[in-house]
Amino acid sequence: MTDNNPLVIWRFTDGKPGHENQALGLIQALSDMIEVKVFDIQPESFFQTIKYYIKKSFPMLDRLPPLLIIGVGHATHLSVLAAKRSVGGRAVILMKPSWPTWLFDYCVVPEHDGFTASNHVITTIGVLNRIVPSEQLDQNIGLILIGGPSSHYEWFDDAMLERIEIILAKDKKQWLITTSRRTPESFVSRLKKLPSENLEVIIASDTGKDWLPQQLQRAATVWITEDSVSMVYEALTAGGDCGILPVQRKQESRVSAGIDQLIEKRRLISFDAWMLKGKMLKNDQPINESKRIAEYLLQHD
Repeated sequence: MTDNNPLVIWRFTDGKPGHENQALGLIQALSDMIEVKVFDIQPESFFQTIKYYIKKSFPMLDRLPPLLIIGVGHATHLSVLAAKRSVGGRAVILMKPSWPTWLFDYCVVPEHDGFTASNHVITTIGVLNRIVPSEQLDQNIGLILIGGPSSHYEWFDDAMLERIEIILAKDKKQWLITTSRRTPESFVSRLKKLPSENLEVIIASDTGKDWLPQQLQRAATVWITEDSVSMVYEALTAGGDCGILPVQRKQESRVSAGIDQLIEKRRLISFDAWMLKGKMLKNDQPINESKRIAEYLLQHD
């Protein structure tokens, strides 16, 4: 990499929105620091990729040789290795890898996955995202982000609705509530019936991909349901004061361990602690893991 040439990135993606968000966050952070040129590549079949790996023949087509090869999603890992073996570049995986970590130059792994930082592993507070710390938070605006049942969590409409009504009664901000694709229809129907003096309800299907980042740039207070892990880290990055709305755990997991760790480190306040103290914890040191990892990669070229 030189000052006169762009940083060429090959990005392998499996098309899943959450994985796309991680890669875009890192690439956006890199592009804020240096000129980049990105080639997006879909992983091919396992057997075709094995052929590329063995023959060192990953197709260049019209692509420039990469300096970084980024993969996110298990389906991309072998393609990343085949491309590195064929054309060079540093292989960067944005998750716990399917293959031994030493095969890659860097594995960027959330610390709640239980990895220890090493020459090949960089641990992060949560997964990367494309949110940046806000400079325009409005103390009169609050945001409530609602998830739903998942493989790790049960969902009870009554308990969640009761907590939301308490927040609306105790904190007279202008509140905006949004749902997710997992939010039960029964809960959405009841949300719409809440008194609307200081509340607006926006359904997930009525939002675009940039809607949530825009709201996080405005809301000085954010409550997130515990199951919505990616939103927790996005809110902490934007810089609002963040609280967690408990959801019934099916069992303890790395996901719940990550939430507990954030509460212990006083980055989040639990609903019960907020009820006792009557105020949020100040998020005076927003995380910005995409920027931190981008800086690391540029410093270790």
